[in-house]
Amino acid sequence: MEKLDINELLRYGFSGALLFLASLISFKQTIPLIKILPSNLLGASSVLGIVLIMGSVIYAIHRSILYPLMYKVGCIVIYGKKQADIFNLDTKRWMRNKDQESLQHNFREWASQIHFLYCSTWATVLAQLIGHWNKWDQTNLHWLIWVVAITLGMAALIHHYRYLKYEHDLFSSV
Repeated sequence: MEKLDINELLRYGFSGALLFLASLISFKQTIPLIKILPSNLLGASSVLGIVLIMGSVIYAIHRSILYPLMYKVGCIVIYGKKQADIFNLDTKRWMRNKDQESLQHNFREWASQIHFLYCSTWATVLAQLIGHWNKWDQTNLHWLIWVVAITLGMAALIHHYRYLKYEHDLFSSV
């Protein structure tokens, strides 16, 4: 397996771990897993693998379905409907990203943080949906996961808006 950098670890590992943790905190049916895992090294390795796979699935769905929709809406809000040419914006971003001296090159880490926040939001919401669909009994801390999901979602939206605004200003200055 190739080494994961910190941004990939945050996107894949953290969102998968958050899905797992949110399920443990929210639903009584998942609590027995806490007793099983520490006593079994293979169990812990399996959980790590599952966490990375689930995080990768969340990230793939985010990048292929959810994010393109949110990106398009964000561009329309920032640029206006007539100027939100996504293909042109993406092309400009990719070209500027190749230039090591460009400010755009330094935006990559910021963009990774935005994806991290969105994927964390999806993970907490997905944990709640899985429990709801399976009709699992909620714990007393169930509400806390919704607070976390809403907080992460709001942070992601604000962070994303600021990013698009800065990018718009950067593109407009040239």
